[in-house]
Amino acid sequence: MLSIFYRTFLSCLALVAPLYAQTTSPELERLQAEIAPYVLPAELGSKVIPRILLDKSSAQGLIETMRSHGVEVVTSQSLSDTSWNIQLRDLNLNLILKFVTQQVSAHWLYQDGRVVIFRASTELNASDLKAYEKRIQLEQQIRTEKRRLSRLRAPLETSP
Repeated sequence: MLSIFYRTFLSCLALVAPLYAQTTSPELERLQAEIAPYVLPAELGSKVIPRILLDKSSAQGLIETMRSHGVEVVTSQSLSDTSWNIQLRDLNLNLILKFVTQQVSAHWLYQDGRVVIFRASTELNASDLKAYEKRIQLEQQIRTEKRRLSRLRAPLETSP
């Protein structure tokens, strides 16, 4: 009787274990706290915007549109003649910044309460450049830690 109970318990444990598999770590939490000054604050970055339409909008049009949603934007000189032609619906501000910058082969950085959009790191002042390099380094470390946690979870999720 005990062996039946034990086998049933182990079977249930195998089914439930992936639900409790490690999805975070002290290292991941440390890295996420360290990157926080270089990305939009969570309450702002997760804000969903129903619709953004940039129809042949200049950098100034982008700046005004983002300001209307609570985000101060500064663009580099190389983007002064750029126009955006993009329509986005029901996305958070982090994703909007991702798509907007991808459309013009640019990057963005949150620094000193504003978003800096630029094409090349050589366009940044020393403070922004240091912050951007730190953000890139932290993003890589976060990806590495997430892959490590994923590899730890994989055997638990595939076990019988």
